[in-house]
Amino acid sequence: MVGHGVPFHLFGPAHLAALAVTATAAVALARMVGRRPASRGIRFGLALFLVATVVAWLLHEAARRPLSVWDVLPLHLCDFLILVAVYALLTLRRLACELLYFWSAGTLLAMVTPDLGAGFPDPAFLVYFALHGAVVVAAAVVVRGLGQRPQPGAARPSPTRRGWVSWTTPWARTSCTSAASRTSRRSSTRSAPGRSTS
Repeated sequence: MVGHGVPFHLFGPAHLAALAVTATAAVALARMVGRRPASRGIRFGLALFLVATVVAWLLHEAARRPLSVWDVLPLHLCDFLILVAVYALLTLRRLACELLYFWSAGTLLAMVTPDLGAGFPDPAFLVYFALHGAVVVAAAVVVRGLGQRPQPGAARPSPTRRGWVSWTTPWARTSCTSAASRTSRRSSTRSAPGRSTS
């Protein structure tokens, strides 16, 4: 990866700090929202953070090199989950909240075992953990803080509208982590956090 030349160290100080910041933010924001369920500021602020981080990264990359549609497509699961998280935070629609709940497990795995080439303070490292961490925090806010838990039967395989969530969850958990491994090998040509992450 192009960056500051600092290699990423699995479970090194920077990695552990990123995980600790994510866990602290998840607990703190879920508690704050739980005490004030009518508070939209946290939900909307988190959604804005996700959108602003993606836009800032794309502008950063566009300043370095020309971008093509293939820098953002095809969407990997974690890229798609950013959109689901924003939608769930803004609308609190049950299906979006259920998808965020089940699929964020894959995002959490991608944070615990990332396949990054660059460490702190490389922008790719910062954006990777900012986006993945914000998705995990969004799941905590929506599910724990606001009580938008999956309905009974959401995790059981069935042909119903919500039952399909359970069919996709095993794929989601492996997709986020395997996409991180698969795309990091292409990071020299495509280094967007969604591309080099998951």
